[in-house]
Amino acid sequence: MISEYEQFLKIAENHLGYFCFMVWDYYRFPEFFELKIINDTIRCNYENYTLFYGKPDKRIFGDFDPKGELFISFKPDWISLIKENFYDFELVVKINEEEKINKFLCMELLEENFTPKEHYQSRKLEREDLSVLGIKRRIHQSRGFGGIGIIKEDSLLGCAFASQVVQKKPFSFATIRDVWVSPNLRNQGLGSDLTSHISKIIFNQQVERIFLWVEERNYPAVHLYEKLGFTTVDSFLSTVCKIKKKS
Repeated sequence: MISEYEQFLKIAENHLGYFCFMVWDYYRFPEFFELKIINDTIRCNYENYTLFYGKPDKRIFGDFDPKGELFISFKPDWISLIKENFYDFELVVKINEEEKINKFLCMELLEENFTPKEHYQSRKLEREDLSVLGIKRRIHQSRGFGGIGIIKEDSLLGCAFASQVVQKKPFSFATIRDVWVSPNLRNQGLGSDLTSHISKIIFNQQVERIFLWVEERNYPAVHLYEKLGFTTVDSFLSTVCKIKKKS
Protein backbone atom coordinates (compact mmCIF):
# COMPACT_ATOMS: atom_id res chain seq x y z
CA MET A 1 0.00 0.00 0.00
CA ILE A 2 1.46 3.35 -1.01
CA SER A 3 1.81 6.16 1.52
CA GLU A 4 -0.07 9.46 1.34
CA TYR A 5 3.12 11.17 0.17
CA GLU A 6 3.64 8.64 -2.62
CA GLN A 7 0.01 9.15 -3.64
CA PHE A 8 0.52 12.91 -3.63
CA LEU A 9 3.62 12.69 -5.84
CA LYS A 10 1.87 10.38 -8.30
CA ILE A 11 -1.06 12.78 -8.66
CA ALA A 12 1.32 15.74 -8.87
CA GLU A 13 3.27 14.05 -11.67
CA ASN A 14 0.12 13.94 -13.79
CA HIS A 15 -1.00 17.50 -12.93
CA LEU A 16 2.33 19.23 -12.52
CA GLY A 17 1.20 22.64 -13.76
CA TYR A 18 -1.12 22.81 -10.75
CA PHE A 19 1.17 21.17 -8.19
CA CYS A 20 4.60 22.49 -9.26
CA PHE A 21 5.09 24.90 -6.36
CA MET A 22 3.88 22.34 -3.80
CA VAL A 23 6.21 19.67 -5.20
CA TRP A 24 9.11 22.08 -4.70
CA ASP A 25 7.95 22.82 -1.15
CA TYR A 26 7.73 19.07 -0.47
CA TYR A 27 11.34 18.43 -1.53
CA ARG A 28 12.82 21.67 -0.17
CA PHE A 29 11.10 21.80 3.23
CA PRO A 30 9.68 18.31 3.96
CA GLU A 31 9.61 18.94 7.71
CA PHE A 32 7.14 21.82 7.23
CA PHE A 33 5.08 20.30 4.42
CA GLU A 34 1.65 19.10 5.57
CA LEU A 35 -0.56 16.71 3.65
CA LYS A 36 -3.99 15.19 4.18
CA ILE A 37 -5.75 12.83 1.77
CA ILE A 38 -9.29 11.48 2.18
CA ASN A 39 -10.21 9.13 -0.66
CA ASP A 40 -9.96 11.34 -3.78
CA THR A 41 -9.54 14.62 -1.88
CA ILE A 42 -6.20 16.33 -1.19
CA ARG A 43 -5.20 19.19 1.04
CA CYS A 44 -1.54 20.15 1.07
CA ASN A 45 -0.03 23.19 2.70
CA TYR A 46 3.26 24.88 3.44
CA GLU A 47 3.41 27.94 5.71
CA ASN A 48 0.40 30.12 4.80
CA TYR A 49 -0.25 28.59 1.37
CA THR A 50 -2.82 25.79 0.99
CA LEU A 51 -3.91 23.91 -2.11
CA PHE A 52 -7.08 21.81 -2.43
CA TYR A 53 -7.60 19.20 -5.12
CA GLY A 54 -9.92 16.36 -6.07
CA LYS A 55 -13.50 15.71 -5.10
CA PRO A 56 -14.81 18.43 -2.76
CA ASP A 57 -15.22 16.90 0.70
CA LYS A 58 -15.99 18.92 3.85
CA ARG A 59 -14.09 16.37 5.97
CA ILE A 60 -10.83 17.77 4.62
CA PHE A 61 -11.34 20.80 6.91
CA GLY A 62 -11.84 18.69 10.03
CA ASP A 63 -8.40 19.17 11.60
CA PHE A 64 -7.39 22.25 9.63
CA ASP A 65 -6.75 25.14 12.01
CA PRO A 66 -4.20 27.56 10.51
CA LYS A 67 -3.52 30.97 12.03
CA GLY A 68 -3.81 34.32 10.29
CA GLU A 69 -4.12 35.16 6.62
CA LEU A 70 -4.00 32.35 4.06
CA PHE A 71 -3.32 32.08 0.35
CA ILE A 72 -5.48 29.24 -0.98
CA SER A 73 -5.88 27.64 -4.41
CA PHE A 74 -8.70 25.38 -5.58
CA LYS A 75 -10.79 24.27 -8.54
CA PRO A 76 -14.15 25.94 -9.36
CA ASP A 77 -16.19 23.01 -7.98
CA TRP A 78 -14.78 23.80 -4.53
CA ILE A 79 -16.26 27.30 -4.41
CA SER A 80 -19.25 26.53 -2.15
CA LEU A 81 -17.09 24.71 0.42
CA ILE A 82 -14.50 27.48 0.28
CA LYS A 83 -17.12 30.14 1.02
CA GLU A 84 -18.56 27.96 3.77
CA ASN A 85 -15.22 27.57 5.56
CA PHE A 86 -13.38 30.84 4.84
CA TYR A 87 -14.13 34.56 5.00
CA ASP A 88 -12.60 38.01 4.46
CA PHE A 89 -11.66 37.24 0.86
CA GLU A 90 -9.16 39.48 -0.93
CA LEU A 91 -7.58 39.37 -4.36
CA VAL A 92 -4.16 37.81 -4.82
CA VAL A 93 -3.58 39.99 -7.89
CA LYS A 94 -5.63 43.18 -8.12
CA ILE A 95 -6.99 42.89 -11.65
CA ASN A 96 -10.67 43.64 -11.07
CA GLU A 97 -11.58 45.20 -7.73
CA GLU A 98 -15.17 43.94 -8.00
CA GLU A 99 -13.96 40.37 -7.76
CA LYS A 100 -12.51 38.77 -4.63
CA ILE A 101 -11.16 35.62 -6.29
CA ASN A 102 -8.55 35.43 -9.04
CA LYS A 103 -8.32 32.87 -11.80
CA PHE A 104 -4.81 31.77 -12.70
CA LEU A 105 -3.54 29.91 -15.75
CA CYS A 106 -0.84 27.27 -15.33
CA MET A 107 1.46 27.66 -18.33
CA GLU A 108 4.17 25.25 -19.44
CA LEU A 109 7.14 25.61 -21.79
CA LEU A 110 8.95 22.66 -23.36
CA GLU A 111 12.36 23.11 -24.94
CA GLU A 112 11.16 21.96 -28.36
CA ASN A 113 8.66 24.84 -28.41
CA PHE A 114 11.20 27.48 -27.36
CA THR A 115 13.41 29.55 -29.64
CA PRO A 116 15.80 31.74 -27.62
CA LYS A 117 16.87 35.15 -28.79
CA GLU A 118 20.41 35.75 -29.99
CA HIS A 119 20.94 38.83 -27.82
CA TYR A 120 19.45 40.01 -24.54
CA GLN A 121 19.27 43.38 -22.80
CA SER A 122 19.01 41.56 -19.47
CA ARG A 123 21.91 39.85 -17.73
CA LYS A 124 22.35 37.32 -14.94
CA LEU A 125 22.14 38.89 -11.51
CA GLU A 126 25.23 38.52 -9.32
CA ARG A 127 25.98 38.99 -5.64
CA GLU A 128 26.96 42.62 -6.17
CA ASP A 129 23.44 43.31 -7.47
CA LEU A 130 21.72 42.44 -4.19
CA SER A 131 21.63 46.11 -3.18
CA VAL A 132 19.00 46.87 -5.86
CA LEU A 133 16.77 43.95 -4.81
CA GLY A 134 14.18 43.93 -2.03
CA ILE A 135 14.09 41.16 0.58
CA LYS A 136 11.70 38.92 -1.38
CA ARG A 137 13.82 39.15 -4.53
CA ARG A 138 17.01 38.53 -2.57
CA ILE A 139 15.48 35.26 -1.40
CA HIS A 140 14.58 34.36 -4.99
CA GLN A 141 18.11 35.20 -6.07
CA SER A 142 19.61 32.91 -3.40
CA ARG A 143 17.72 29.81 -4.61
CA GLY A 144 17.62 27.64 -7.70
CA PHE A 145 19.23 29.28 -10.72
CA GLY A 146 18.82 32.78 -9.30
CA GLY A 147 17.60 35.53 -11.58
CA ILE A 148 18.27 37.91 -14.41
CA GLY A 149 17.68 41.63 -14.53
CA ILE A 150 18.05 44.92 -16.33
CA ILE A 151 19.96 47.44 -14.21
CA LYS A 152 20.81 51.01 -15.13
CA GLU A 153 22.43 53.61 -12.88
CA ASP A 154 21.96 51.36 -9.83
CA SER A 155 18.22 51.06 -10.48
CA LEU A 156 16.38 47.82 -11.24
CA LEU A 157 14.35 48.23 -14.43
CA GLY A 158 13.18 44.62 -14.78
CA CYS A 159 13.76 41.14 -13.42
CA ALA A 160 12.73 37.46 -13.52
CA PHE A 161 13.75 34.54 -11.32
CA ALA A 162 14.09 30.74 -11.51
CA SER A 163 14.24 30.18 -7.77
CA GLN A 164 12.41 26.86 -7.63
CA VAL A 165 14.02 23.89 -9.36
CA VAL A 166 13.30 20.17 -8.90
CA GLN A 167 15.55 17.53 -10.47
CA LYS A 168 14.38 14.38 -8.73
CA LYS A 169 12.90 11.47 -10.69
CA PRO A 170 10.30 11.59 -12.12
CA PHE A 171 10.43 15.38 -11.93
CA SER A 172 12.58 17.73 -13.98
CA PHE A 173 11.19 21.26 -13.90
CA ALA A 174 11.70 24.84 -12.81
CA THR A 175 9.25 27.65 -12.14
CA ILE A 176 9.60 31.24 -13.29
CA ARG A 177 8.60 33.83 -10.71
CA ASP A 178 8.38 37.59 -10.32
CA VAL A 179 8.64 38.65 -13.96
CA TRP A 180 8.57 42.42 -13.53
CA VAL A 181 9.24 45.51 -15.65
CA SER A 182 9.22 49.08 -14.37
CA PRO A 183 5.81 50.60 -15.27
CA ASN A 184 7.28 53.42 -17.38
CA LEU A 185 9.17 50.88 -19.54
CA ARG A 186 6.39 48.41 -20.31
CA ASN A 187 5.25 47.53 -23.83
CA GLN A 188 8.83 47.84 -25.09
CA GLY A 189 9.66 44.13 -25.26
CA LEU A 190 11.51 43.94 -21.95
CA GLY A 191 9.13 41.37 -20.48
CA SER A 192 9.78 39.09 -23.44
CA ASP A 193 13.52 39.66 -23.08
CA LEU A 194 13.47 38.73 -19.38
CA THR A 195 11.25 35.66 -19.74
CA SER A 196 13.15 34.35 -22.75
CA HIS A 197 16.53 34.88 -21.06
CA ILE A 198 15.61 33.11 -17.82
CA SER A 199 14.05 30.26 -19.84
CA LYS A 200 17.30 29.86 -21.80
CA ILE A 201 19.28 29.65 -18.54
CA ILE A 202 16.89 27.00 -17.22
CA PHE A 203 17.05 24.81 -20.33
CA ASN A 204 20.85 25.13 -20.41
CA GLN A 205 20.82 23.29 -17.07
CA GLN A 206 19.10 20.26 -18.68
CA VAL A 207 15.74 20.98 -17.06
CA GLU A 208 12.92 19.45 -19.12
CA ARG A 209 9.92 21.65 -18.28
CA ILE A 210 9.26 25.23 -17.18
CA PHE A 211 6.10 26.39 -15.43
CA LEU A 212 4.67 29.77 -14.49
CA TRP A 213 1.33 31.01 -13.20
CA VAL A 214 -0.34 34.11 -14.61
CA GLU A 215 -3.65 35.82 -13.85
CA GLU A 216 -6.07 34.97 -16.66
CA ARG A 217 -7.08 38.60 -17.16
CA ASN A 218 -3.48 39.80 -17.50
CA TYR A 219 -3.89 39.56 -21.26
CA PRO A 220 -0.57 41.24 -22.27
CA ALA A 221 1.41 38.79 -20.13
CA VAL A 222 -0.55 35.76 -21.36
CA HIS A 223 0.04 36.84 -24.98
CA LEU A 224 3.76 37.41 -24.29
CA TYR A 225 4.18 33.92 -22.83
CA GLU A 226 2.26 32.31 -25.67
CA LYS A 227 4.56 33.99 -28.22
CA LEU A 228 7.54 32.45 -26.41
CA GLY A 229 5.99 28.97 -26.71
CA PHE A 230 4.18 28.57 -23.39
CA THR A 231 0.86 26.74 -23.46
CA THR A 232 -1.92 26.66 -20.86
CA VAL A 233 -2.08 23.20 -19.25
CA ASP A 234 -4.36 23.89 -16.26
CA SER A 235 -6.17 26.63 -14.34
CA PHE A 236 -7.44 27.26 -10.84
CA LEU A 237 -8.93 29.88 -8.52
CA SER A 238 -7.00 31.65 -5.76
CA THR A 239 -7.77 34.08 -3.00
CA VAL A 240 -6.32 35.48 0.21
CA CYS A 241 -8.62 34.80 3.15
CA LYS A 242 -9.02 33.63 6.76
CA ILE A 243 -10.51 30.39 8.02
CA LYS A 244 -13.72 30.48 10.02
CA LYS A 245 -13.31 29.29 13.57
CA LYS A 246 -15.27 26.19 14.41
CA SER A 247 -18.03 26.65 16.99
